[in-house]
Amino acid sequence: MDDEERERQIEEFKKNSKTAGGDRISADAHPREEAIDRLEYYLTEVHDGDISRSVSFYDPGMAAILAYLEEDSARLTEIVATAQEELGRDVDREEADRAELIRLICRVGLAELDADLLDETGEANQNRINRNARQI
Repeated sequence: MDDEERERQIEEFKKNSKTAGGDRISADAHPREEAIDRLEYYLTEVHDGDISRSVSFYDPGMAAILAYLEEDSARLTEIVATAQEELGRDVDREEADRAELIRLICRVGLAELDADLLDETGEANQNRINRNARQI
């Protein structure tokens, strides 16, 4: 999908997400509100299967670290637990695997670089869930 088509779809999504007050994104919308609406659109695309749910990247050094940590499960578990604590989550040492580590590393990094983005994504996801519940 090219950028023009994606923008057209976002505009259509905005029209369909009107509340009693009108279009939730207006010319004078707060950047946070617009970010939440755009994130909600992309979350919907992901959940509908229009955008891949998987993320991949090329990084030989990180691949080596992850392979090492899979071998050293005690260290992997401690890193996962530390990341869970850092994000204010309940520590669940049973979830300590490669995929959980990667998810947590991304979230911890984003929390340090732009904590608002994680909050906006959480709010957008809740909006998406609420919208789907209203449609049932």
